[in-house]
Amino acid sequence: MTIIGLVRQTNTFTWKYGDIAQLLVKATGETLRGMKDAYRAPWKLWTDTIGADDGKRHLLQSIFFCGRKVASFSRPIPRADIDRATCALGVSSTDIALFAATES
Repeated sequence: MTIIGLVRQTNTFTWKYGDIAQLLVKATGETLRGMKDAYRAPWKLWTDTIGADDGKRHLLQSIFFCGRKVASFSRPIPRADIDRATCALGVSSTDIALFAATES
């Protein structure tokens, strides 16, 4: 029986250390991206919070870190307004909070 195709030569350096080299390249890329984000984070925090505050929104309304996660807040809503909405819609206050948290 003859096998036609590529032969794996397990005694070569490429075969032995190829996976480790690929992992090293990926880890180096992630490290460099993390260092870049850590360097830019203070300026990004300043421009997104203090520098962008026009008095019409909460100080931490929309902060965007590292291109991965976004935290959003709104001005406080009085409890009486939530209670009126629950009575008018016939739902619980938990339903109102979940709707507000999931809708964008």
